[in-house]
Amino acid sequence: MRKKLTKEHYIGVISIISIILIIFILHIIKGNLTIDNSEQIQISTEENIQTNNKGTVSLMLLGNFVINDNVLTTYNTQGLSTIIEPKLQTLIKKADIAMVNQGFTVSSSWNAHNISGETLNILKEPEINVACMSNNYYRSFSDNISSTCEALRNNGIKCVGGADSLSEASACTIYTYNNKTVGFVSVTKLSDNTDTTGCATDSNGHTNPTPGVYGESDTGSICIAIKNAKKKCNFLVVNVSWDSNTMKEDAHKFVEAGADIVVGATETVMGIEYYKDTPIIYGTGNFINNFSLLETIAVKVKINKNNTCSLSVVPCINDMSNVKRLTGKKRKAFLQKLNDMSTGIKISEKGGISK
Repeated sequence: MRKKLTKEHYIGVISIISIILIIFILHIIKGNLTIDNSEQIQISTEENIQTNNKGTVSLMLLGNFVINDNVLTTYNTQGLSTIIEPKLQTLIKKADIAMVNQGFTVSSSWNAHNISGETLNILKEPEINVACMSNNYYRSFSDNISSTCEALRNNGIKCVGGADSLSEASACTIYTYNNKTVGFVSVTKLSDNTDTTGCATDSNGHTNPTPGVYGESDTGSICIAIKNAKKKCNFLVVNVSWDSNTMKEDAHKFVEAGADIVVGATETVMGIEYYKDTPIIYGTGNFINNFSLLETIAVKVKINKNNTCSLSVVPCINDMSNVKRLTGKKRKAFLQKLNDMSTGIKISEKGGISK
């Protein structure tokens, strides 16, 4: 006599068949499951994730970061939010690589633009990756270049444009992210016949090299350094502290030499243009400085897979070493002013820049 199958038997058989079908389906689709035709869940390895993101990098380019012991004391006692507003900090930290034009030295000696601490948490906390050093601040205090470079390296921050010799100061600093190499060159474009105080030199067989910044009056020599740098990277950022009388002519030559973006390290915000499809930011202004009510811009750059880039700006105001984003009517008025001083571009209400 046959044994009658119970309801429990049928449920068990159906469960086993269901499990087999699920395993079979998952094996076929290999990790891709579509839900509601709008949301896709990917089961992927870390290697797959890296491959999917390969080739795009985001930059945040900031202006002069000038602090002294008073600013540092405020930071140490009250925190970074008293220096950089929290929402602006978040924007900086979201960037893959953040760059500043550093306007202070690290040394045991005292001067107007020096901090005496051995650590650089004021740069590490907002996750600054690259510090450009070729500017007038370092020309005044070149004797502290070596100690500052050492402090930056010890804190995981790459320095560019200042070193113990001209060969080192003029060299391209490479930052590798997401399988893409981003190069940085920092230079002070000297006026003709100006003195070279604070500029680095190499040994000439009779004298030892001297620490200092990469300072050069000959545009052709700078272009050679840019050409050499471009050979070593996918995307090249050229940061310039320059003579305003020749900056447009110089910027165009830097682009022709291989710069993928040119950024002016200036105390005030200047216009923006594209030359040969390459963006030129003529001046970013003081990001942090002990002055009142100075406008500045944070420049967001997205490097695409084909090494072109797209730009947007974040309008900010620096007030006695406290920087925050402009909002409302002040933001709108500033963007219009920046648009008016620029050539051949349009700036959207959100800060996006288009040709």
